[in-house]
Amino acid sequence: MNYQFSKPLRRYLMSDIKSIIKKAFGTSNINEAATFLASACNRMKNHSREEIQNEVESALKEINLNHSRDHEQTAKSKVIYRDSPETTRKLNNLEKSLMASNLENNKLKNQSKEKTERIIEIERLLYQYQNIYIQNNESKEEIEKMKNNITHTEKAYRQALEHCLFLRRQLYETANELSKARSNMGIRILKKLFSHL
Repeated sequence: MNYQFSKPLRRYLMSDIKSIIKKAFGTSNINEAATFLASACNRMKNHSREEIQNEVESALKEINLNHSRDHEQTAKSKVIYRDSPETTRKLNNLEKSLMASNLENNKLKNQSKEKTERIIEIERLLYQYQNIYIQNNESKEEIEKMKNNITHTEKAYRQALEHCLFLRRQLYETANELSKARSNMGIRILKKLFSHL
């Protein structure tokens, strides 16, 4: 698992690593160089590839690699570089602290993910309720239009019925007048007939 150091701590560790790399390439003793590089690699295991590459390149720029081969062969230094117990303890404590910090960060990320999913679900429900509300309002408007249409239809029907009743009364009155006219005409005709007898 790769851990992410804070920026100040990362800068401190990388500066220390750079110093160790310079020591590794600065010594002519192979064993000593190997122990320096092993220590640097141990410290770099929690860094990204880009960070490691940058620090190694930066360290190599400050190193003269043109050592005399004779000097290398005659080098008798047997100094082996190892982290002191105190340094090892501090590194272990840093690693434990970092692991705890990452666990807490992962926990917070999971909680944030759950909250995000919950918010999305709430927004989806709100969208559904909004659509239902709009549909209900549209239905109410349609019902109101239907009521108005029915009211207008009933009014027109009543007006038509009243007009029919009016026409019926007129027809009835006209029929009565015609009937009276016939009766009067018949009486006049009979009177004329009887007057000639």
